[in-house]
Amino acid sequence: MPDSLAVSLPAPIAIMSFNRPGMLERVLASLKAQTLPVAEQRVHLFQDAARNRSGGMTRATEDEIAACISVFRRHFPDGVVHEAPHNLGIALNFDRAERFFFETLNAELGIFFEDDMVLSPHYLDALEKLSAFALAEERVGYVAAYGQHHASPEEHGRLRRRIMPMGHNWGFALTRRQWKRQREIVEGYLHFVRDCEYRYRPHEEIRAYFARFGVTTTQTSQDTAKEIASAVLGTARLMCFPAYGSYIGDVGEHYTPALYKALDFGRTVLFEHAPDGFDFPTTQELTTMIEATRAQLSDPARSNGVKVTSERLPADLFVDTLYRGLLDRQPDLAGFHSFTDALEKKALQPVDVVRSIVGSAEFSRSYAQRSPSGRTAGRQPSEEKPHTMARELQQRLFGEDIYAGFAPTLRKDLQGWNSHHPALTREITARRPRIVIDVGVWKGASTIHMAKHMQALGLDGAVIAVDTFLGSPEHWNRDRPDRIFEDLGLKHGWPSLYWQFLSNVVAEGVSDLVLPVPQTSENAAVILQRLGLRAGMVHIDAAHEYEPVLRDARMYWDLLEPGGLLIGDDHPWPGVARAARDFAAEVGQPLRVEEPKWMIEKA
Repeated sequence: MPDSLAVSLPAPIAIMSFNRPGMLERVLASLKAQTLPVAEQRVHLFQDAARNRSGGMTRATEDEIAACISVFRRHFPDGVVHEAPHNLGIALNFDRAERFFFETLNAELGIFFEDDMVLSPHYLDALEKLSAFALAEERVGYVAAYGQHHASPEEHGRLRRRIMPMGHNWGFALTRRQWKRQREIVEGYLHFVRDCEYRYRPHEEIRAYFARFGVTTTQTSQDTAKEIASAVLGTARLMCFPAYGSYIGDVGEHYTPALYKALDFGRTVLFEHAPDGFDFPTTQELTTMIEATRAQLSDPARSNGVKVTSERLPADLFVDTLYRGLLDRQPDLAGFHSFTDALEKKALQPVDVVRSIVGSAEFSRSYAQRSPSGRTAGRQPSEEKPHTMARELQQRLFGEDIYAGFAPTLRKDLQGWNSHHPALTREITARRPRIVIDVGVWKGASTIHMAKHMQALGLDGAVIAVDTFLGSPEHWNRDRPDRIFEDLGLKHGWPSLYWQFLSNVVAEGVSDLVLPVPQTSENAAVILQRLGLRAGMVHIDAAHEYEPVLRDARMYWDLLEPGGLLIGDDHPWPGVARAARDFAAEVGQPLRVEEPKWMIEKA
């Protein structure tokens, strides 16, 4: 690895600014105070505008824009100001900065700061060392030096050489190599924000776009798009552990001083010592980091839950429910993550979140409109649920809404194996099936994963989950060292898997799509045949032995529509591999294997 950054510095430095001249002042003062000299000509202010394309005002005033430019010119009189012709929003403002650095200046590396992070005098020194590694290592695209904001000075000192995955896109350096290779994915995202104000971007369409890459997320920000691009491309985003930057955005659209304090940003203690080098990851360690990031995006870590009366709800479900119930809308990205982060860290209690929303001006307006005097004449307080395919199938199968009156009785437990394989979401995205049948579901991890992907794509469909919910012979082996027997949750000798499955489905918000059929795979196939159902995709994972796997493949092949796909799991098991091979020969179709999944398409 190079010892210096002569190859990349003086790299151009972008300051992304909108309407906070006071914060910008602090950021620029800290940039001027760096131990590494900063050539003023290399510092560029990318100033967004107050008026939108049609001439209307945004959240900024002309005076605030002028004040930001004045502050910049006072600190960097020889710096370069790039005024936006109209309000671009953060995504397009970043896009023009990146294009200028990497296309116009042809820089190998660009450095990007926003107007809400004060830098330690050693920030650029640390970023130099990190950037040298990024330029030398093909698989590293982003680096930053803001570190762990909540760690103590003692921890910073003890772990001063540690490298870890980068979180927020704050104060980062980006290589031109990474910018070029992620362009196609990022450009696809920018398509959604070019013709609207960024805050009014089409969230559902963006989520559906992200789902095409196997990522189901509530987030729709430009930072998320770039994080997904890095993961898809197999590249890393790294930062150092010691904090060389302090986030100061305590006032903004989604932050209040109280919330900022609750999230511990105000307690950041900058590491005082200059970096003396970092222990950069080996090739294998880098691979592990990249794979872990991919896995996290495919199956994001969930909250342990928020205690509400005697029950616990996932923090994300709790916040989402509050927004929809109190404000009659889905949560915005920043508010959603501010509240869920605070709840998970126990910095806020549920009642604090409720008070914050109820105390907002938006709630006052919404409440006034929804009060009896403000309602539109003839509007009913409760409306009938819309007709969907899943509800129609519920009536045909059960004659009732099986979720009516059900409250989760068990804490969410999405234990599973191979449940988030990329083939599942990739094939759903490509085929857009209305009916998916999942045979052998255990606690529902694969069922829920596919249902959430269909939900993100806006598909009116259903995932039919077939299982006895009694466990398999492997689960009933009390001698297994992994104690899988205990996961049956026996009560008076009867497994609790069905109630665990229903609790998981409701907790994950996909009860409108998921229909459990508590039957053997043979009985369920007969029942579904009798209803005349045809599926666009079938996933079989009920057995590991040759005969039952072959039997399931034959039965559910008959339930597949032409052009549908049969996907099986556990191909490394000898009995499964043999059954897959024999069945492919039997139907005269090619067998495709993506371990541990195997696939046969119906002509």
